[in-house]
Amino acid sequence: VYLALAVDFDLPLRLSGSSSERTVGFPFRRLAAEEGVVFPDHFLHVRGTGTRRVLERALFDLRPGVTEVYAHPAVDTSELRALAPDWSNRVDDHDLLARDHDIRSLAARAGVAFIGYRELRQLQRSGR
Repeated sequence: VYLALAVDFDLPLRLSGSSSERTVGFPFRRLAAEEGVVFPDHFLHVRGTGTRRVLERALFDLRPGVTEVYAHPAVDTSELRALAPDWSNRVDDHDLLARDHDIRSLAARAGVAFIGYRELRQLQRSGR
């Protein structure tokens, strides 16, 4: 259903890595590619204490293609503090990803360009 909706509405997808295909039982990444659906090539999950260091190192080690950086950024609210035991890490992630200009400068030096799913959608709809 997920892939069919992406095809019907000509939208890119967030797909798990190829290692998940064994668990799922079919080659969903290959099927999506055959349908012309665009999705990130790689994932980088950063969270918790040390997120900054992990991200700083990773910027210079990214493989060619699109890498989705997966984090849990959140604004500091009383609701967040009540619901998430790791609330302070989430607030740190938000500050790092949304407000930290040093990270953007470091990314530029590493040759990394920040894009979003809007750009992936444009790529998909342009027919590559």
